[in-house]
Amino acid sequence: MSLTDDEISSVARFLSDIHCCVLCVHRFIGGVKCDFEKGISKLQLILDEYLARGTAVSTDSAADDTHEEGAPQSSSKSASLMGLAYTNDDKTCPACVGVLQYYCNDQYLNQIVEQTSCANYDSDSFCLSLQVPLSLSILDYKIKSAVKKLVSDKARSDISTVKDVFKWNIGSQLIRRIGKYFHPRSGFLVHVDFLSAELDRFCEKQLSDQCVPSRSHAWNWKKRSKQGENNVNPQQCRNLLMKIIKDDDDDKFHRIFGDLSAVSLTKCTDDISMTHTSLFVAGRYNKYSRELSQTPWIVDGVRKMDSSVKELIGEPIERHCKSSESLFSSSGREDVDVRMLGTGRPFIMEVLNPVRTKFTRDDMKAIEQEVNSSTDLVAIRDLQVVSREDTAKLKEGETEKTKTYSALVWTHTPVGDLNVSDLATHKDLVLQQKTPIRVLHRRPLATRTRTILKMSTEIVDDNHFKLTLKTQAGTYIKEFVHGDFGRTQPNVGSMLHTDADIAWLDVQSVNVDWPPSLSD
Repeated sequence: MSLTDDEISSVARFLSDIHCCVLCVHRFIGGVKCDFEKGISKLQLILDEYLARGTAVSTDSAADDTHEEGAPQSSSKSASLMGLAYTNDDKTCPACVGVLQYYCNDQYLNQIVEQTSCANYDSDSFCLSLQVPLSLSILDYKIKSAVKKLVSDKARSDISTVKDVFKWNIGSQLIRRIGKYFHPRSGFLVHVDFLSAELDRFCEKQLSDQCVPSRSHAWNWKKRSKQGENNVNPQQCRNLLMKIIKDDDDDKFHRIFGDLSAVSLTKCTDDISMTHTSLFVAGRYNKYSRELSQTPWIVDGVRKMDSSVKELIGEPIERHCKSSESLFSSSGREDVDVRMLGTGRPFIMEVLNPVRTKFTRDDMKAIEQEVNSSTDLVAIRDLQVVSREDTAKLKEGETEKTKTYSALVWTHTPVGDLNVSDLATHKDLVLQQKTPIRVLHRRPLATRTRTILKMSTEIVDDNHFKLTLKTQAGTYIKEFVHGDFGRTQPNVGSMLHTDADIAWLDVQSVNVDWPPSLSD
C-alpha cells in the first residue's frame, strides 16, 4: 500500500528528527534506483519540500514499540526513541552509521579513484566489493519497525539497502572514472570496507548468546570458552540475524536488541584496498643439484639451505607479476639429494594478488631465460599462464601416472657373484610398502601397494650397478632398494639375497602430458 503525501511528510520528519541522512530518509520512504541517481542535491530539495509541509508527527505508537514512555517531541527524544546514544555533535546517521552520510560523495569517490589509479592493476574490468557493518541490518529493522507504527503498518518492508544506494551512486561513476568496465566476476576487486567496531561487537555479542554451536564446532567452542575467549561464530551470527529479520519476529528482535542505549553511535571507519585473484603460471622444472630442496627448508626458524626450487623459480615470476607472494605446487616431489632430469617435473606457481596479469608467449619466454641464466641449479621450460581448473591436472601425476628413475645401487656381495640381470625379468612387480621411517614424522603409518612396471640393469663396477626402473607414481624408490629394515617387501636386497643400498637417485621422467609442450 502506498503512503499519502502527508504520511511521507510525517515519516520524513520523524527520520530527520532522529538525524537520518538525506539518502537514508529516501530509503525509508521508498526511494529506488532511479530516485537515487538524481543526486544528493536534488534529493535534499525533495526532502525539504516534504519537511516544509509542516505535518505534525505523532510518534506515540512508535514509542510503544520501543518500550519507552512518552512520545518524542524533539530531536533528543526522537533519538531516545531509537534507543541510541550520541557521543558527539555531528549526529551520525543512525541508519547507515555514516556510510551514506559521509562517504557517498564526490570527495570520497576521488579517493577511491586515486588509490585505484596508483595501484596500477592491468585488468580491463573491475568489481566493487563493498563490506558494511553487520549492525546496519539491525538498525534498518529497528527504524522500519518504528516507521510502520507511525503509519499503521503501511511502510514498505523492501527498502533499498545501504549497499545498493552506495553502489548506485559510487559504482556507476567509478566505471567512467577509472577506465575499466564492470563485471560481477572480474578478477580485479576494489574493496571498500566500513567498520562500526563498538556497535558490531555489541550485536555479535547479543547474537552469540542466542547461537547454539554446530556439532563440528562444539569442541572448539567449549575449548575457547574455558580460555575466556569470545565464542562468536560470525557466519552463524549473521545467519541467525537474517532469519530473525526474514521471519519478521518483532518479539525476538526486541528481546535481543531492544536496548542500544549503552552503545555509542559514532561515525564508521573506512578502508580502501585493491586485490586481484590469483594468476596461475605452469611449466616444467629440472633440478641439477643434490643439495637443493624443492621448497624452503626451515626447521625451528633456522634455514637448512640457502635457497630452494620454489624460490629460484618463484622470485622472478613474482617480480614480473608485481606480487610479493606465491604458492608452489608440483606433480610430486623429489628428495633434496635427488636430481630431476629429462623433460622436467610439472609445476604451478599460484601468484597471489598480481598487479600484472597479461603476458604474451614472448613475455613467458623472457622469464624462462631469466631464470635459466641466473642459476645452474635449476632450469624451467614450457612456462605459460593456465586457469585455476588446470591445477587438477597437476595432481593427477601424483597418483595416476608413471615415473622413470635411474639409481646407482651398492651391494655387499660383489656384483659378479649376483644375478642382477634377473631383476629385469620381473614385470609388474607388486610391492607392499609401509610408510618409510624417514617420513613417519610427517605422514601417517600405512601400508601402500605400489607396482614396479619394469626394470633394467647395467653393471658399473665390482660393487655397483645402475638400475633403471619405471614405476607407479608414489613408489618409494630408496626403500625398494635397501628395504627400510624390511618395511618394503620385496626389495632389491631380498631379491638378490644380499645387503643393498642406494648411492644416488635421479628422476628421469614424470610421465604427465601437462602442461602442453611449447615450441621455441
